Amino acid sequence: MKRPYLAGSPKQKMWQSMRIMRCFTPADIAQTAEVTLAYACAFINTLRRAGYIKRQTGNTGQFAAHQLLKNTGPHAPRHWVKTRQVYDVNRGEVHELG
Repeated sequence: MKRPYLAGSPKQKMWQSMRIMRCFTPADIAQTAEVTLAYACAFINTLRRAGYIKRQTGNTGQFAAHQLLKNTGPHAPRHWVKTRQVYDVNRGEVHELG
């Protein structure tokens, strides 16, 4: 399967931030990982659709609180766009996007 993202890559930084904070907003992730808000939102939505993250009720958009449900390890899950799947590098599992 595929290798993990390189240390210091934007998606790896976002994943590390999510693992540390556990509960976060897209704005929090964008700021801590030094990425655009749109990029953070896209990655969060992908992980939410794969079951890694749960959006809390209440606010929406950049202020929507999210909770990390699956902290599977240090390596960020990889998004396979063509097959609409997320590959968990830590566990070797493939998750369909819902």
